[in-house]
This record gives sequence, structure tokens and C-alpha cells, in this order.
Amino acid sequence: MSDEERFLDDDDQQPTADELETGKKESILPSILIKILQWTAIIIGVIIVIVFVSWLTFTILMRDKVSQAPAVTSKEYVNKKLMYDYYKNIEPIRGQTADVPPKTFLARIVIGYTKGVTVIQNELIERTDKIQNLLLKYLSNKTGDEMAPQNFERMEDELTQKINDIMVEQISEVLFTEIQAF
Repeated sequence: MSDEERFLDDDDQQPTADELETGKKESILPSILIKILQWTAIIIGVIIVIVFVSWLTFTILMRDKVSQAPAVTSKEYVNKKLMYDYYKNIEPIRGQTADVPPKTFLARIVIGYTKGVTVIQNELIERTDKIQNLLLKYLSNKTGDEMAPQNFERMEDELTQKINDIMVEQISEVLFTEIQAF
């Protein structure tokens, strides 16, 4: 027996007396519930189609695109200074300037490195003598006028670069805690 024959057999049933009076067949579900279920199915179907089309469009459009990395901020635009640990075991550097006649200078520095990175601290300890020698040579090539306060920042940046050239790990900054030429 096929499906069509079943439907035909259902229609062949004789209506009851109540059905004849009202003119309608009694159904298992009220017709309002059937309408609600129909509209719910239609809405769910539409939502599924919209989501699928959106996903497909996005996938096709972004297929050959490279994801964008966050913008790199430069030192100039960073509002807050990073917190560093400082290596303070550099002995005071004494020497003579490049002036004629030479002046005597005294300099004390500290070296800033990324907070909590003990590898850098260990390397600074190992290279203390080399760093002191580098500082002595650098400052001995300066005149007393070049050791003026307006030049401190430039000198600190140059020393940071020179120390990073001899280190495996990179330091963050060099700061003068004292510098005198007399």
C-alpha cells in the first residue's frame, strides 16, 4: 500500500454525528497551533538561510586577505614609561676628557633592563668589566662641554646602543646618576 493510498483511505472514513453537525473533522492539533508551528518553521528556515549566506559571503571575501596585526606603537606615543629593574653595580668611572688641557670627570650610571628578566641581570654581572671599559673609552672621547646636562639624553641613548652591541640580551636604558667634569 503506498502513501497515496493511505491518504485516500483516511478520507474514506465516515464522519461522526458531531462532525456532521458542525461540518468539520476533528483534528489531533488545533488549527491555531498548526499555524504557529508553520510560521516558526518558516522563521527558523529564513534565519538559517541568512546565516549561511552571511558566512559564505564573508568566507569568499576574506579568502585572499591577510589578517591585520595590531598597530605597533612607537616610543613617542607611549604615555607611560615602562618599569625597569636597574643594575647598579657599575663602579664610578673616573678619567680625563678630550679637552686641551684635559679635565677630570666622574660619572656614575645605572643600567635599566626589562623587569624580572634575570638572564639580562646575569649577563650584566658577567660583562661588568667590559661595560666599565666601554664607558671609560666613551666618556674619555667627550669634551667637558659635551658632558653638559643638555646632552645627557643623547649620551644615554648612545651608551644604550653601544652596550647592546656587546650584549646577547638587550638592555632598555642607561641613566646617569652623576656626571661631573672639573
